[in-house]
Amino acid sequence: GDEMTGQVVLPYGIPVLEQLLQFLSDLIKPKGKEDTIVFGLSLINLVLETAGTGLGAHPSLVSVLQGDLSKYLLQNSETNELQVLSLTLRVVFNLFNSIKDHLKVQLEIFFTSVHMRIMDSPSCSNEQKELALESLLEFCREPALMLDLYINYDCDVHCTNLFEVLCTALAQTTQGETLLAECYFFVNVHDAGKQNKKRYFLAAEKFHSEPKNWIAYSQQLGLLPNPITAESVAAFFHQTPGLNKTSIGDYLGDGPKEDKPFHEAVRNAYVAMFDFRNAPLDEALRMCLAKFRLPGEAQKIDRLMEAFAKEYFHQIQTEEHPFAHEDCAFILSFSIIMLNTDLHSDQIQKKMTLDEFVRNNRGINGGQDLPREYLELLYNNIKANQIKMQTDISDMQVVTTVDRYSAQWDGILKRQENVVGASFTSNASILKLRAGRHEREMFALIVDSTTESILNAFERTCDEMTMQKALDGITNCIKIAVYFNMLPELNKLLAALAAYVVEFAHSVLNGDKHSKSGKLRERTRRLAERQAAHRQTMPSTLSQHPASFWDSLSYWWGEEEGEADTDFPLVSAALREAVSRCGQGLLEREMWLKFCRKLHSRSIEALLKALLHRKTGKSETEGDMVQENAMLALEWATNVILVNLHRFGALWPLMHTYVAQVLTDPSKPLLVERVRAWIRSYLVETSFLPCRFVYMTRTLASSSIPEIDFPVWSCTSM
Repeated sequence: GDEMTGQVVLPYGIPVLEQLLQFLSDLIKPKGKEDTIVFGLSLINLVLETAGTGLGAHPSLVSVLQGDLSKYLLQNSETNELQVLSLTLRVVFNLFNSIKDHLKVQLEIFFTSVHMRIMDSPSCSNEQKELALESLLEFCREPALMLDLYINYDCDVHCTNLFEVLCTALAQTTQGETLLAECYFFVNVHDAGKQNKKRYFLAAEKFHSEPKNWIAYSQQLGLLPNPITAESVAAFFHQTPGLNKTSIGDYLGDGPKEDKPFHEAVRNAYVAMFDFRNAPLDEALRMCLAKFRLPGEAQKIDRLMEAFAKEYFHQIQTEEHPFAHEDCAFILSFSIIMLNTDLHSDQIQKKMTLDEFVRNNRGINGGQDLPREYLELLYNNIKANQIKMQTDISDMQVVTTVDRYSAQWDGILKRQENVVGASFTSNASILKLRAGRHEREMFALIVDSTTESILNAFERTCDEMTMQKALDGITNCIKIAVYFNMLPELNKLLAALAAYVVEFAHSVLNGDKHSKSGKLRERTRRLAERQAAHRQTMPSTLSQHPASFWDSLSYWWGEEEGEADTDFPLVSAALREAVSRCGQGLLEREMWLKFCRKLHSRSIEALLKALLHRKTGKSETEGDMVQENAMLALEWATNVILVNLHRFGALWPLMHTYVAQVLTDPSKPLLVERVRAWIRSYLVETSFLPCRFVYMTRTLASSSIPEIDFPVWSCTSM
């Protein structure tokens, strides 16, 4: 044995592991037998789970995982065999856990073309959709995933809005397209990356729809300078994602230069942005044709190839090259394009030979021949590696067949050179980070569709666990809105709950049996306090008049005067509807006051302000109605103070200011008389906490209020 001979057994090393991964990748080719594919996927899962993040430290291993393995996983996702699909989705998740920093483009494709394609496809079975949702649930259990998706994809101009698309797809799966189509939201985005992405998207749309006006529009967006320059337009074509490559080629090839000198300048500036140094002519052509597509018009092609050859010849002057003049590079570029079409077109049966290619290019170098070795190198490069157009991510979203997946995979890998490198957060680090600006924007993006889907699930279910989860979801949304001080979103959430309070008001407040009343009772307790706070003593005019009691009470939801109408208009309307439908006497005065005593001090102060904030009537009849409303408000305000005497020092100044203003206003005789009676009733006839009344009578007397006699108590009488 090894111990007897003294030999040390060394591991085989990375090259063997690379060959093993390549072998396992070949096992899962979609055209293989099902048992072989299942066996290969199982072994790959075992390798990924065992090796873990250590795989990312070896570029050769990452190359295999990024290339063939990811491509075959994408192809296998179209299978109807549930076992193959389940194992494929599991491998995708293990890849994410192992080398996610190296799979930015692949993960984007997996999410959009596997998970969401399965969920949206009417041809996929419910079992397939369930597997896709379970896989997404497994991803979502990663604490940092959603934040990382937003930062790495939604804020990258070259990537899909993956976080937004994913959340929208989940909401659509929950509630259906009809309800989702009615969900409208607008996000005021502050993040620079997200702003740039939105502006580039709008500019690209304008470039396609209005070719004559897109420059002025892009200047308005701040993407192009004013006055415009050829260099800025060329840079715009280089860096703006989503531009149609054919449209770029048409614009760059437009002419002639005598009629359109600006297009000529843009064309020269565009090709000058490429770095052709140390690049063979065929590689330089690949670089250009990956950015735009040659137009169909021969004259436009001539202009583009002429600009390319001129720039290429200029950049290689410091190197050893075979060209005597830029015309030679121009002619040879055309010859290479024709060779590429000849060798790789299925419609051409007889392919061009090397000798024919050499013969076609005789005498093009200033009357001399180019070295045969140089032409042979170009021929072999084109034969082995076709010049292809890079595939945009928008083209991949409609792919549905295995053949098209395979054909476009090289373009997907090429995109890795353009996107910003991924930066994923570890699970340990995310727990130490405080929620910041990104999380606020993320919540604003999804709150409407999320709320709609949760409430839709709550309304349709009879399962108690589902009800509980739905209410937990709404509660979490409210907590997030409060944390970020997002009043419009909080308004919508509370209004959504208020709608259910209306429906189940009798059950919630009277304790009647109802399938959902028990769950709603705890979640909507404070909402119920606000929506059924009045008894049958309230006149009917108060709910109809524009200066009604409800208009003032809605102020309770704000903190400053006049804030309620702008911050919580939906909630106010919902509460009015709740009271009108719930009827009279749903909540007795004693219960309401008991709830009132438990509210936060700032809420009590806001409620008192709402009760005492009165509007002035424009006519005599309207003025009397306002005074009647104010009398009722005064009674309720007094009740609020009486049950909150422990907050007397904070509440009484509000009442004192109001009473002083009323008693000095002769235009409201009914209200003045009621206030006088109120003072005698509560401050004279009621004998409680005399020391506090000493304070009240002194402050009232200092306001020079006429014709009211105040008895004097001593604080020692307590």
